[in-house]
Amino acid sequence: GDDGAGGGSEAAGGDAAARTLDYGGGVDLARCEARAAGPVVELFWDGGCPLCRREIGYYQRLDVDGRVAWTDIDAAPEALQPHGVSQEEAMARIHAIGGRGQLLSGVPAFLAVWEQLPYWRLLPPLLTAAPGAVPLAEAAYRLFARHRLSVTGRRSLGAATACRPPSAAAPAAGSAEPK
Repeated sequence: GDDGAGGGSEAAGGDAAARTLDYGGGVDLARCEARAAGPVVELFWDGGCPLCRREIGYYQRLDVDGRVAWTDIDAAPEALQPHGVSQEEAMARIHAIGGRGQLLSGVPAFLAVWEQLPYWRLLPPLLTAAPGAVPLAEAAYRLFARHRLSVTGRRSLGAATACRPPSAAAPAAGSAEPK
């Protein structure tokens, strides 16, 4: 007969693997697991655009868990080609690969990133719950994307980036490249 004196691990708190030990070391196991899992979303952004660099730099500082892979399409213009997105399309709108491998563009790309960031992760459920909020945000983004060159003080798409004028994007014809 079992008198309850032996093998009481279940009664004393259940399975040992399911218990969390607090030894005062300040280790956040959930954060360690998130880092080990790697990025959930990949964002393709224009590193040649000063405004974009500032915004993405802010997001990167928030992404302490590394849940977003930040791909600069100015430095790697071919990055979206495997997903069927030309460099011209990539420079016209922001793109991301979501957690289920789906290609996202515009506001849905931002929502996928914001879901991964502290503070910002509250915004996507609010936007998607409010009738008409996502289409309104998309309209505002399209307006911004269409005029981002003038907002950043640039006039031309240039050869390599949406915010770099052609004269800065490529060496002038006949000029020698440094070796």
